[in-house]
Amino acid sequence: MKREINVSPWNHITTTSKINNYSLDNYFTILIEKDGEYFFIVEEEQKIFDVSQMPNYIKEDWIKYNKKELSLSLINEQIKKFNEYRDFNQFEGFNSTPSLTDEELGLLYSLRRDLILKGLVS
Repeated sequence: MKREINVSPWNHITTTSKINNYSLDNYFTILIEKDGEYFFIVEEEQKIFDVSQMPNYIKEDWIKYNKKELSLSLINEQIKKFNEYRDFNQFEGFNSTPSLTDEELGLLYSLRRDLILKGLVS
């Protein structure tokens, strides 16, 4: 059974994971969007799935207090991870589809460009 990340009414854009070397917990970094505003949340995997099952008003409060401003370094890290995943699968000859579509990867590149331009203007 595949578990889904549900952050509605926010839109879930991407998810990457990283193991914490000290606790050995798996932490997710999820990129979310609502009304053209993008944020990210870093949280332990099980907590993300627990919150996904809760009513929307609880998810809204949880997101409100846990979301962080998007940064250029986070976008670069996401792009790097997804490109490595895609390259590895092509090199090894896997027939699995990447977890990120070309449209979603294009969105990450677009967000990166917007953050760079925003930094130049500010």
